Amino acid sequence: MTERNRPLERMAWQLFELFNATPRSRFKIELPVAPWQECVRLAKLIRKAQAHDCVHATEHLLQQFLETQQTLISRLTALQQELKPSSNASPRSTVSDLYLDLKALHEEFASVEYDRHNHQLTVTTDEIVLDDLQLGPFAIVLECDQLGNVSPFRVEATDANPASGSSQTTHPHIQNDTLCEGEGRVPLERALREGRLFDFFLIVRQILGSYNPDSAFVRIDEWHGLTCQDCGSTVDADDRDSCLRCESDLCSDCSYG
Repeated sequence: MTERNRPLERMAWQLFELFNATPRSRFKIELPVAPWQECVRLAKLIRKAQAHDCVHATEHLLQQFLETQQTLISRLTALQQELKPSSNASPRSTVSDLYLDLKALHEEFASVEYDRHNHQLTVTTDEIVLDDLQLGPFAIVLECDQLGNVSPFRVEATDANPASGSSQTTHPHIQNDTLCEGEGRVPLERALREGRLFDFFLIVRQILGSYNPDSAFVRIDEWHGLTCQDCGSTVDADDRDSCLRCESDLCSDCSYG
């Protein structure tokens, strides 16, 4: 008979009880402060650009503002949904299922940790490499007391190699530790709803190992470059200047043009 791992058994019981608790008995309200602050910053830059008649800079900043505004709206909508009772929050996984999932996670991933005080299960991947771009490992943090809510997880770079023009973009599909799931959203939601932990973390890792340039926050070919907010060309970080009037990034040609 296979010897049982007692610590994993205790963890499985804790997760089972947590997953089957009353959905509204535990919840956290985390306001989307980062995208709000970014909207405030961009709004100030837009006003400066308009005051100095920087047409191209204004258009570029406005596009950034609209994208960040959409992120803010999405985060607020997700928070609204999280605070509503969920009719399908109880997972189908048994204690035995959760035990086997935890055991499989320890065999599959570099690190698996459970913080029982904060109800967080954290799984760390190996280094993620996309088209020779080394992004380092990522920690997938699942809020286990939020399993019935929308997007109860975040993805943090443990050895970040962020895009040069956006320190909060640590992966082409991650911004502010929030993963753009794309087509993976439905299977992720189903795995969480049913309490299939192993499947959930595998799907997230699969998304991290994929790349879609059409939906990227920052494209791989622009990862180490900056966009001139006047002509739109991409330049190295060392080959750019800032407009003294509106603080926009410009290439050397536009800066002296």
